[in-house]
Amino acid sequence: MKITIQTPGFTGKPELLKFAEEHVQKFSHLSDRIMEGKVVLHIDKSDEKKNKVCDIRLAVPGNDLFATKTAGSFEEAIADTCQALRKQVEGWKELPTRSA
Repeated sequence: MKITIQTPGFTGKPELLKFAEEHVQKFSHLSDRIMEGKVVLHIDKSDEKKNKVCDIRLAVPGNDLFATKTAGSFEEAIADTCQALRKQVEGWKELPTRSA
């Protein structure tokens, strides 16, 4: 699975990028039909302390799976987003596959 990580507005530390990549890579163990993972980490322009946002889109046959979460740290936002996506992947895997 190809993984793309974007950090618009700031330069992500290598540890953060590795953390995100490792978490998204785990989805390849759930299904070999997941083609690509796109991660966008950004900071919400608000006065809230929980302003770190993680968006993840998984490219799968049919409609892509998407989740976004906001937290106090990027690591927490990544973990929360992956947890939400895991539920979507499990539901998607139960759908019957269509042959062309």
